[in-house]
Amino acid sequence: MDCPRCATVALEERDRSDVTVDFCKNCRGVWLDGGELEKLIEREERYYRDRWDDDRTRDRGRQRDRDDDDDEGGFLQNIMDLFGE
Repeated sequence: MDCPRCATVALEERDRSDVTVDFCKNCRGVWLDGGELEKLIEREERYYRDRWDDDRTRDRGRQRDRDDDDDEGGFLQNIMDLFGE
């Protein structure tokens, strides 16, 4: 399939965790099929919910300063890293 924006450049497909993202190397556009955005949102929420639960278990009784959190960027950041190659 060609990029909807560029019209002449073929999209590349990238898969990660049951989510397929179409990517245009020319305009760097990211295109999703129906239902893919909902999958991304659900996985991002699960990533942070699981991380929060792990942190609360490990740091029980201590308030964690979320501003100093050095997380790896979450599920969406991992998806976007596919395009930096």
